[in-house]
Formats: sequence, C-alpha cells, structure tokens
Amino acid sequence: MSQIPYSQQSPEEEVTGFNISAEGELALQQLTSELDAYQHELVNSFNISPKIEDSLQELSLLLDIYDGSFTLLLARCNYVNLRDRAIARLAEILPTNMRQVRLEPTTQSIYHAIQFSTPAIREGNLPAVMVTGLETAENTDVLVKGLNQIREEFRKNCLFPIVLWINDDVLKRMIRTAPDFESWTTTIEFAIASEDLITSLTSGTEALFHLALGANMIDPSHSLGRISHLGGIYLAELDVALRDLALQGRKISPSLQAGLDYIRGMNT
Repeated sequence: MSQIPYSQQSPEEEVTGFNISAEGELALQQLTSELDAYQHELVNSFNISPKIEDSLQELSLLLDIYDGSFTLLLARCNYVNLRDRAIARLAEILPTNMRQVRLEPTTQSIYHAIQFSTPAIREGNLPAVMVTGLETAENTDVLVKGLNQIREEFRKNCLFPIVLWINDDVLKRMIRTAPDFESWTTTIEFAIASEDLITSLTSGTEALFHLALGANMIDPSHSLGRISHLGGIYLAELDVALRDLALQGRKISPSLQAGLDYIRGMNT
C-alpha cells in the first residue's frame, strides 16, 4: 500500500492539523475504498451458526403452519447484518414465498406500511411479511402502541403471517409501552455465540488497523474515522456486543479492548 504524501505546512498549519495534498487525497480515497471493500467482505462472511439455523427452521415451520392466516411473530436479533443474513437464508428454506417491508424512520403506522405493500389483486394466499427497521424509527413507542391498539384490524385484513424483527432495546420499549403485547405474539431468538462475537471483533479490529496503518499515514484517524463495521458487527452495535459477552461470562483481551476503545474514539 503506498505512502500518502502531505504538502508543506506553515507553523500555524502544524498546530491546527495536517494539510493533505491533492496526491495524498487521491491515495486516501483509494485507502478508504479498500476499507469499504474489506468491510463488505467481512459482512458477507458472517456465519449462520447451527443454533441460528435451528431458529430459522422453527420460524419456517411456523410460517408454513400459519400460511393464509394472521399471526404475529417476533424475531429477536441484536445485529443488523445477522438479521439480513438470516432473512436471506429463510428465503432459501421457506416452502412458501415471503416479502419484506422496511420501515422508514418517519413511518407512523406499521399496519399502513404493510397494507401499502399488499397487492390489491390476490391470487391465493398472500406471502408472509418480514418487517424490519423498527429500531431506527423516530417514534418507536407510537408504532408499538398502534400495533397493539388495532390488533383486530390485523386479524381481519392481514391474512398472512407477519414477522417483526426487533432488538433487545425495542423489546424493552414494547414491554414498557404495551405490557400485554407479548401475550398475543410468539418470540424466536437469533443470538450470536460468544466465540463468533469475539472472532468478529478481533478479526475486524486487527485487519482494519493493518489496512489503515499499513498506508504509513501520519494521522490514521483519516481512515479509522470512517469505519462502520468490525467484522459482521456495526460499530453502533459494539456496546450491545460487549454487553452480550458480559452476560455470557466472556471477557475480551486487554489488547482487543484497547483497539476497540481507539476505534470508537476515532468515530465519536
């Protein structure tokens, strides 16, 4: 990887920071493209463990049983990339079709979002719906209350299974906002094993440092500050990953902790 050159600076510029030359900027763009490609490779290599495969088989069975009738299933998963891989894998093993509804941050009603995606002309049973994006909604509590208040509308007008993908934080808000919500749903958990979490964090951290520091950059924060993934984990999910490891009684090495702290500092 080539060294990134910097232009000459005045004493004042040296105090305020580095002034990257045009040639250096081009090299930096190349480096960040390599970081993007590497992150994409790590995300796509995120494994579906045997335990997650079992959960997918259970979900597939329920969707098959409730084909042509309404039921609400909660798929509990803390990691976006694992969720997306799980949905892709579910499409492979599900004997019936399915469709996906992605909630926008400004979505005001889950019911209306699903109805908007439902075809007007129905030929046979409508496919099951995967609903994602609730964790990014601006009004999560409003969406959950609406879901709970018009459950009869779902039963009458949504004659297909609905899988609502949520994380632990959303589940806590559901329990607080609508205490009886879980009583009419079935929850299936998609959890990452501690070894997979540690492997993802370790390989992602080591490789990203190798790429960034291998460029002989005077200030590696130019590239490290762009990181969005560590292996298959979004940087925004790092606190959740560390919490999951703590709940499983697993500790990370001091060197990994130092690397994570440095990368997180570059992204704040």
